Amino acid sequence: MNLRYCALLACSLPLVAHAEIAPPYQLEAGKVVFKPYGNQPGAPLAGAQAEDFEVTYRNDDFSIALSHGRYFCNANPLPDSFDIDTAKALGSFLLSGQQAYAYCEQVKAPVNTASFKLLDHPFASDDRHVFLVTGEVLNGANPRQLKTAHGQAADQRHYYYVAEQTKVIPHKGKVTLYDVCQGWAKIDGDLYFEGKAQKEVDAASFHCLNFSSAVTKDGFYSGNQRIAPLPTGVDSTLIKPLQENFVTDGTRVWYVNIKPTELAGVNLAAAKVEYDRLSDGVHNWDCSVHDDQGNPSCKKTAVE
Repeated sequence: MNLRYCALLACSLPLVAHAEIAPPYQLEAGKVVFKPYGNQPGAPLAGAQAEDFEVTYRNDDFSIALSHGRYFCNANPLPDSFDIDTAKALGSFLLSGQQAYAYCEQVKAPVNTASFKLLDHPFASDDRHVFLVTGEVLNGANPRQLKTAHGQAADQRHYYYVAEQTKVIPHKGKVTLYDVCQGWAKIDGDLYFEGKAQKEVDAASFHCLNFSSAVTKDGFYSGNQRIAPLPTGVDSTLIKPLQENFVTDGTRVWYVNIKPTELAGVNLAAAKVEYDRLSDGVHNWDCSVHDDQGNPSCKKTAVE
């Protein structure tokens, strides 16, 4: 669970003794504008003045600035009641008193800011509602029963998959969320990928390998596509992550990313992984090199 929590005062940028217009703000034709992207027009900050303008807080999702006693969230003026000393930033959310903003837009539903917390992306909760990072309420979700993984959640009645569209699937009470391999869940004994049933995938032998890969008795999967069968004699239940994209059944080693590539002759007892490279002290396997189709070639060289 990701619990990024930050008091604005404690995490604000250092205050300056003179006006400073810093990104994502710019001065255009004498006016202060919010302009996070250079290829898009800036949004003017109504009433902001260049001579006393300062950025007081900035994260990946929004910025807070001050001019003439008025605070702005990105380009939006905040109410006079906004208190920088007690306000809090949690991911895309800005909390102040009983007001909550997501990406600087006021959340429409009433928010209990005292109990508000981030869950796995893109979920948040105030114990009364389940919110998405956009500030919209996940209708029907019970925050007191909710369990989450990246992009998906479940309570006692429904499973939720959240992407460009939110998919809601009723269930009878048994849901497993797979967080290691993105998008997979088991609902009442059946496998689902990104909210769609995967009847052809063997649920009994299914397990995750890394963010994009899984394996069953029938072979390796990338997303919900079977990309290769298992070699004869290999037991899928023994295949486990070694590190990064390298997996092993205790004897053989594969690099699994887009397609599985077996690495011949690896001394597992001495194997060390660094990103997309494996070495056993005698040979190196560099799997960061890809062919014209984007498949890893895992070039093998002797250790010098």
